[in-house]
Amino acid sequence: MKTIRIALILLALAVRTEAAVINNVVTILHAFDTIGEGGEPWSPLVQYSDGTFYGTCWTGGNYCGTFFNLSVPGADAPKIAGVNKSGSSVTLTWLALVGRAYQVQFKTNLDQAAWNNSGSPVTPTNSTATAFDSVGSDRQRFYRVALLP
Repeated sequence: MKTIRIALILLALAVRTEAAVINNVVTILHAFDTIGEGGEPWSPLVQYSDGTFYGTCWTGGNYCGTFFNLSVPGADAPKIAGVNKSGSSVTLTWLALVGRAYQVQFKTNLDQAAWNNSGSPVTPTNSTATAFDSVGSDRQRFYRVALLP
């Protein structure tokens, strides 16, 4: 499990919401009902291998605090943010989850049944990841980025 930056922002602002920061834009993911669900996030969020975030609140749950999970739509689906071709090399950049492993895959024809791995899995250290591919003599390639279990 990895600690993520979202919780640090929440604690610093002392707000009663869970928020995501993407491209410097804060998006509220959930506003807590302090009576039943809890309030005052207590510790940093941690992310389990299935992409679900877990955290604790100081109040709520019969005044004993609460433990919660939060699924972020799209957190488990990488989004390619950029593709750059220079000569026979292609650079792919995508939005990523820190510490998770990704595999870039390609096909030369969309009618092919199987995808081919390009290089080794990539494990990002920040919210974007980058991989390079050499297209060789292929006239075209179709890419995808797979989030590994």
